Amino acid sequence: MIVKNEANNLPRCLESIAEIAQQIVVVDTGSTDDTVDIAGRHGAEIFYFSWNDSFSDARNHSLAFARGQWILVMDADDELVQEDIPKLKELMSTETAEAYFLQTINSNDLHGCHRGTCHLTLRLFRNRPEYRYIGRIHESIIPSIVEHAGQKAIKVAPEVRIIHYGYAKQEVEQKNKIWRNLSLLNKELESRPPDSFLYYNLGVEYFRLGDYAKALEYFDQAEADIRWEAAFAPSLVRKKADCLAFMDRNREAIQYLEKALDLYPDYTDLVYRLGLVYMGNHDLLRAVQCFHKCLNMGESPPHYPHEEGINSYLAYQALGNAYEMMLERDRAVSAFRCQLISKPTDLQPVANIIRLLLAEKGLDATLSYLDTWFDFSTPAANLGVSDLFLLHYCPTAALKFLDRAVNLGTTGDYCHALKGEALLLAGRYKEALAELEAVAPESPYYSRTLRNRCLLLWASGCYDEARSLIEHLWSPEPARDVYLAAQGALEGSSLPLSLPVGESTFNLSLYLNLLEKCICLRNWDLVKKLSSVAENFPELSPALGKALYRQGCPN
Repeated sequence: MIVKNEANNLPRCLESIAEIAQQIVVVDTGSTDDTVDIAGRHGAEIFYFSWNDSFSDARNHSLAFARGQWILVMDADDELVQEDIPKLKELMSTETAEAYFLQTINSNDLHGCHRGTCHLTLRLFRNRPEYRYIGRIHESIIPSIVEHAGQKAIKVAPEVRIIHYGYAKQEVEQKNKIWRNLSLLNKELESRPPDSFLYYNLGVEYFRLGDYAKALEYFDQAEADIRWEAAFAPSLVRKKADCLAFMDRNREAIQYLEKALDLYPDYTDLVYRLGLVYMGNHDLLRAVQCFHKCLNMGESPPHYPHEEGINSYLAYQALGNAYEMMLERDRAVSAFRCQLISKPTDLQPVANIIRLLLAEKGLDATLSYLDTWFDFSTPAANLGVSDLFLLHYCPTAALKFLDRAVNLGTTGDYCHALKGEALLLAGRYKEALAELEAVAPESPYYSRTLRNRCLLLWASGCYDEARSLIEHLWSPEPARDVYLAAQGALEGSSLPLSLPVGESTFNLSLYLNLLEKCICLRNWDLVKKLSSVAENFPELSPALGKALYRQGCPN
């Protein structure tokens, strides 16, 4: 592997290959952090390369030091999936193969919880001096292997997975990767005649920047002389269709996707995108047909770059959204239920089900439905459902799931914060205060706890204590300004303290959340006083009316 300033990522990568690697070659291109020391501690052989704006040169420098029969190429921000190691060992015992495409899964976050696009990349090949990389960026060793061993010597093994974190949002922001890539691609453009792959990669970087018009320009140039059987061609189609949709050119996107499906009829991801574009164009019947087709087609074949869940939970989610737009709420609830069954770790479908059922059928029917269809058997699931009910100001239901979580053995700041809020909204102030005070100041839930402690003090008439809490314990953040404004309104100030009249920076949604909690408490004195800021925010009055209606107080 080649590295530079990868101290945060490198341990995870090296630990993932420790069981299989007989030799680890790390080429450093100029690190100023602890990258080299970390590599040494993990048993790597460390070499150096003066960076010359060519990934191929750096890669080839690393290959020169490899001694084994096979080479596995990793990036520092990769992680080999551990349960796939036995299969990886089997691949290297095959006599007929010279190289393998493995499955790369791009993760959308640094914890690998949210998976993005899956695609095949050539990562494993025999150690031969004639196999070398070409290309300044998006370097490839495929041409040299094909030249010396033929296309048939390259096999596909999607069952061996590598998680790639390099384009998680945090990593892209930290390393400014997009601008680096554009700089190298433009140098490549200046150094040789352009081809469709170079134009495609330029389009990809502008796509990541959100400059869809520029991306579309390069994608169009890439299509001018593209071979549609090229490995990157299906990805180009996906991204070009997305560009058209993001630019509100839905009719063009529909025509483009329908034509592309003639080329790639088994590409489920294109059907899914077609459904989304139909939905954006308010053609809901065709959208529903597309999402059902995704469920019937199954996952895209591995030679296509594809998004995880297109044939299961993402399709069900899209179906639920489409049915909700069609006001077919029972079908929407069923679709969201199937979404949860397809991906039990995701509570978003539960949130949608609770929201729909509460609005349509009430709390008792919602609880009955959840008990009938779901088995929330873990502390985390019960805490999550409790939090969802608190979002709808249903403290009794929240306490029901909190009690289940406690009975399953959970404790900790999240549990205390939720229980304190639920007890507060249930009017059980003394118990609520004990739970809220149990949350540690360094906890990520402490800010939420402070907001609830302020409300508890206001509801108890302790305005001076509430002001002291806000001013002395709360570090500067948007919530502090909102609660200082509320404090001013409760004290009868002609203009609530710190209220930035006419400025959009004031967090009105947070203020409405506070008002709706007061409605839940049926503390009309607090509601009346906090509503006094309505003259500064015309949108507050209709929002307050909706909140009163939701809480069963239409008058």
